[in-house]
Amino acid sequence: MTLLVGSLISALAAMVSRELLLSHRRTVDALNQLSTAADDLAIAAAVFEGTVQGVVISNPEGLVLSLNQSFTQLTGYTNIDLRGKSLRILRSGKHDLSFYEQLWEELRQEGSWHREIWNRCKDGTVRLHDVSITTVTDKQLRPLHFVAMYQDITARYTEQQAILHQATHDALTGLANRTLLVDRLEQALAMAQRYGYMVGLMFMDLNGFKADNDSFGHDVGDKLLIAVSRRLEAFLRKTDTICRQGGDEFILMLPQAPDFETLMALAQRIQ
Repeated sequence: MTLLVGSLISALAAMVSRELLLSHRRTVDALNQLSTAADDLAIAAAVFEGTVQGVVISNPEGLVLSLNQSFTQLTGYTNIDLRGKSLRILRSGKHDLSFYEQLWEELRQEGSWHREIWNRCKDGTVRLHDVSITTVTDKQLRPLHFVAMYQDITARYTEQQAILHQATHDALTGLANRTLLVDRLEQALAMAQRYGYMVGLMFMDLNGFKADNDSFGHDVGDKLLIAVSRRLEAFLRKTDTICRQGGDEFILMLPQAPDFETLMALAQRIQ
């Protein structure tokens, strides 16, 4: 009898030990999983705050849940400013309503969106941002969050525009150069052919300019050319093009021009 009781106690002890060992293993595994999850969260948080791109996380309704410090540096808006609010506050007025409607439609259809967009910062300045938005979904592919990443490309855009302006405009007067004139003339002629418009061209130079330029110097001559350019701009419409093709020679191009007699009267007023 004593031997039987001892065997039962030994078996029970073995079972308890085995259960304790399994429980311990499960606990260790759970702790390891929690530790891994915590590490993943820590890494994600470090990336979120450390990236140079502005990052905004919003809910399926487009309301801000969180944003990082880089976004604050780009726009001036903080978590306190925007949490629970819509990013419509960034709208600059440079894009119409259809632009934003297309944004949301593309997000719904494709799950992502990437464009350049003008945004108004907290201080009122308007900056050009390269924006990419990605949809985070659940297992049923329902949207859980939107993650938007912002990069300020205003300086790059300004530099590109300056290079383009130099390539298409006269350095002294700021008027169109011959390259831009030809491009606009081709467009004007195409429109004229399609809709029956007229296109007016006027060629002019400044009588006596060389003598004045030689007598008073090139600085005075340059000032005279600039002054003439501003006077010509005052005579013409914004849709017209004034080209300085070199020296004291100018070409005036008028798309959708009036009749010949009206053009002659305009030429006389310019003289």
